Amino acid sequence: MNFSDFFGKAKWIGTGNDLDIPLVYQSFNARAGEDAEIAVLGFGVFILYINGVRVHESECLPLASDFEANDFPSGEILHHRVYVEKFNISHLLSEGENVVSVLLGNGWYNKPIWEESFGDGNKKVAFRIKFADGREVVSSEEARWIPSHVTDNHYNKGECQDLRIDDKSARLPSFGGEGRPVVLEADLRESEYCTTDCPRDIIHRSLSPTVSYECEEYKIYDFGINTTCYPLVRVDAECGERVEILFSEDVLKDGTDIDETHAHEQKFNIISDGEGRTVRPEFGWICARYARVKGNAEIIRFDEVYSEVAENADFTSDNTVLNYVYRLFMHTQLINMHSGMPSDCPQIERRGYTGDGQLCAHAAMLTVDSERFYRKWLTDISDCQDRISGHVQYTAPYTHAGGGPGGWGSAMVSVPYEFYNRFGDISPVAEMYPQMWEYLRYLDDHSENGLVVSDREGEWCLGDWVTPDPVALPAPYVNNYFYVKSCQKMIEIARLLGKEADIPELERRIAYRRRATTVAYMNPWDGNFIGGIQGANAFAVDMGIGDERTLNRLIERYDELGYYDTGIFGTELVTRLMFENGRGDIAVRLMTADTPHGFGRFMKEGRTTLPEYWGDASRSLCHPMLGAVAAFLFDYILGIRQAEDSVGYGRVIIEPRAIGTVKNASGYITAGNGEKIKVEILTEERTSVTVTLPAGISGVFKNGEEAIPLSVGRNVIEI
Repeated sequence: MNFSDFFGKAKWIGTGNDLDIPLVYQSFNARAGEDAEIAVLGFGVFILYINGVRVHESECLPLASDFEANDFPSGEILHHRVYVEKFNISHLLSEGENVVSVLLGNGWYNKPIWEESFGDGNKKVAFRIKFADGREVVSSEEARWIPSHVTDNHYNKGECQDLRIDDKSARLPSFGGEGRPVVLEADLRESEYCTTDCPRDIIHRSLSPTVSYECEEYKIYDFGINTTCYPLVRVDAECGERVEILFSEDVLKDGTDIDETHAHEQKFNIISDGEGRTVRPEFGWICARYARVKGNAEIIRFDEVYSEVAENADFTSDNTVLNYVYRLFMHTQLINMHSGMPSDCPQIERRGYTGDGQLCAHAAMLTVDSERFYRKWLTDISDCQDRISGHVQYTAPYTHAGGGPGGWGSAMVSVPYEFYNRFGDISPVAEMYPQMWEYLRYLDDHSENGLVVSDREGEWCLGDWVTPDPVALPAPYVNNYFYVKSCQKMIEIARLLGKEADIPELERRIAYRRRATTVAYMNPWDGNFIGGIQGANAFAVDMGIGDERTLNRLIERYDELGYYDTGIFGTELVTRLMFENGRGDIAVRLMTADTPHGFGRFMKEGRTTLPEYWGDASRSLCHPMLGAVAAFLFDYILGIRQAEDSVGYGRVIIEPRAIGTVKNASGYITAGNGEKIKVEILTEERTSVTVTLPAGISGVFKNGEEAIPLSVGRNVIEI
């Protein structure tokens, strides 16, 4: 759809400069309470008011997209879209004169990204109000604007407010200010206008702070957990006095100040009007646990914010570290779900990295009510593929970033594949299947002798990432792994879509890549690949190369090592292969290790979110990617796995693979029909497994070679 489909004869209106954070307002006539709906779209980020009342509870509108054709230097041709918001405003209308006003700030559209920006820097908005009797009011040259109390804002780094110029009367029909003329803007460059039911950001709960340190110069507030939030601040300073608040994910070891390394420049600065106000940032959340307040003000609470999604699984056991892994992943994943994209981190970059996103997709879709959220992100992945080369960007929506063609680009295959298996909707898979072939073409064009050796010119070509020691695995090795795994998934997809004629070509590609990888990287004298370090043998085993020695070397290494030496992809892979090959004991030891690299260490350190790195804590303390292994608490410890001929967990296989290592565990997942599949493992003198299947779900319990049919309701199996 295009602009006129949503906005008719409306005009883009705004200030025509990139400096002001304006309040744009326009009067119109209406009858009290009459049926009316407004369609609105503002850039970069907007808050909509009718007669001074905020229309929506949602934060950070509009949803993230790459907005429009841009002048980025890559020369690639992508698809572009924007998301229009619609609200019923009948309950806000008064008899006679009314006013619609929009507070416009900088969002992704206006934010510089590696010295590039989507838009032209101008804030602008378009709206159309449609009444039940056919009348319309549209944004036009009749609108005016005034500077708002927000004097500066950066979508990642916070904002500044001058309360002395906060003229809230401008949001009311009686406002008598002359304002300023509004500049009429041209339409966006090439873009599709859409609506979506993807969940928006909302406030989920409020956290009360404690003052953990106080001196003459400042106070340190602790909110008990690292999270994404809007701080609510009571300002009691004299008129003109300045309050400076800097937020951080951590404090110094002695607790006397915040750790500015983990502040990431996140601020909220306020100039008081002397009237004793309670204020909060208008446009962007903060990711922090601590705050340093300088000036006469206090933080009353933290309002935690992320997408309107809910946890729909649970896990608990007699192993406190495994319980911690689950809670740590869940919290970190949820607070990285903003504006319709799963981000890598919610403070430094806030981008929908395809590598992090595809890695966590299984765990996130399994534990979060996220179908509508990921359906929207699938459109972002589709949009971010170059229509010329087939290259899949490292972030969706596209922003300039770094990654690799395998672990990042394979999101084109793996995320729709996971979406279909979890939710049962084949339409995204069918729509993106031709793009999957274009992705393979891109990998072929960047290969030599059967190995993926390069990426887009001038960009990184990563394999694995954030290993504790410098990455030792050659990028072509890891990228070939993702090539093979993508082809294997595409074979299953081809069968689903009735495209069996494609399968021989996919099988040929798999065989060719396997041979090339074996020749290049296998040690024939001992069966190791690249010496077995950093999960090298796990990549080989999972792509079907090597021999029985390769699996043995893999098991021997991690049985002896007892902790992870792996990056984001190797960690998930090594853990899964330990479970799949009967060594759940090793998998649990790896996950719970408290030194030097394991989740037990994070628990000892008191982390409330997953950090980006195993050892180096100098960057983000809130990255979900290492927590992808949380899915295995359900897949293998509780043993709830989906039968191969099933989608949406309509048929399940219950096969716990850590009995004896984890003696007591219980939990559930939510099947596609909305009902809970529950498992409880209890070990006393013997082990009993209680499986509760809801109506509409069938399954079997597997114990070695034995398969016991399960019935709807409560099933108790003694082992």
